[in-house]
Amino acid sequence: MRHVLLAGYTDKGGAGIAMINLFQALQNHKPESIKVSLWIEWKTTKKPFYSPSSPWKRLFAIIRSALDEKIVQLKYPQHIQDFFSFQIGKLPDFNHKTLKQLQPSLLHVHWINTGALQLKHYNDFPIFWTLHDLWAFTGGCPHPYQQCDKFQFHCGNCPLLNSKKKKDLAYKRFKQKQKLYKRIKRLFFITPSRWLKQQVMKSALWNNYPIKAIPNTLDVQWFAPYPKEVKSFLRRLWRFPEERFIVLIGAPYRHKATITKAPLQKFIELLWDTPSLAQQLHFVFLGHIPSMPSLPTSASFIDSIQDIYTMALLYNAVDCYLHFSLYDNLPNMIMEALACGVPCLGFAIGGIPEMIQHKKNGFITTANDLEKWITYLQLLLQDSKFYLQLSEQARAHVLTHFAPQIVAKKHWEYYQAAF
Repeated sequence: MRHVLLAGYTDKGGAGIAMINLFQALQNHKPESIKVSLWIEWKTTKKPFYSPSSPWKRLFAIIRSALDEKIVQLKYPQHIQDFFSFQIGKLPDFNHKTLKQLQPSLLHVHWINTGALQLKHYNDFPIFWTLHDLWAFTGGCPHPYQQCDKFQFHCGNCPLLNSKKKKDLAYKRFKQKQKLYKRIKRLFFITPSRWLKQQVMKSALWNNYPIKAIPNTLDVQWFAPYPKEVKSFLRRLWRFPEERFIVLIGAPYRHKATITKAPLQKFIELLWDTPSLAQQLHFVFLGHIPSMPSLPTSASFIDSIQDIYTMALLYNAVDCYLHFSLYDNLPNMIMEALACGVPCLGFAIGGIPEMIQHKKNGFITTANDLEKWITYLQLLLQDSKFYLQLSEQARAHVLTHFAPQIVAKKHWEYYQAAF
């Protein structure tokens, strides 16, 4: 093994950030004789990663996913939009010749749902594939819609497509993936959470392929708790009221925004019934919140933050983080918040229970149990000693399970399985 090449569609979003964090961890904790490089089709930063040099190839990277989505809209006009991660698979992959010229010993791909890399071209070397959702093992959805279990048998009559046909687009893509995976000689899967590994192994597409759960990582030197005086300064900088308990709420984009809406609205309704608590809180909404109802407390709105440094500063200006998503794998925002010593509240779904330890570094409930969130926030406000314990254990949990050197070591050990 001489050259490990990581590759993916973009450096944005959860999967893109996780890929860059892993790349940096592998570079900083690698055997001296091995080269680690990163190729990104749609690169938004000026960092020295490999990317298509031709302007028309970069343009094609942007429009390809839009073309795929348009084809689905025309063929299935009643499909549920902003949830389906469909890739028709008919548009060409212009990147395989360039990647082969880099002569990797193994290729480690991340989010390729847009067709950035078509695996049929890369059978010359081992392929490791980190799954950031279940897309690779379904007919096209990243998360089974409304508890659909057809991926366990064979996708078809897809509820997301509002299809009445057995052999619809989901059926065809499922069958294409079956054929593709059988053609690849050395295919290894990685899931960031143990939960996702269990879901993959339920799929009819899983044919006893090697699979290992290895979590994502992050920069624990930057994402860290800052001194109290710095926190006070940051609150003034962000114009948050210093006397209130600052609650950060992350709003996932696109399809997840609609999923987040219902529990968030229910939580706000409960706060209206608890004015004594609401008056002590200040909400900070990060990202797009659709149809925001009236709030019983003061609030700040931040459209988006594109760099990790500003994100770390934001975490250090808040007191806790609320994660309302009903579908998730191993959310970056929870990991980042915990690394900064910020207690988190989330639902017992996906890989979240692998991050939030109930009453140790935060709180876990079902989505129907939001009344307890009111109780837990009151507890955090009333018991400063307990809050400090949660904060310290939040940081400790990240350093024990998600630190770069730990995650890099697990990857290097797994890579050896291909040789």
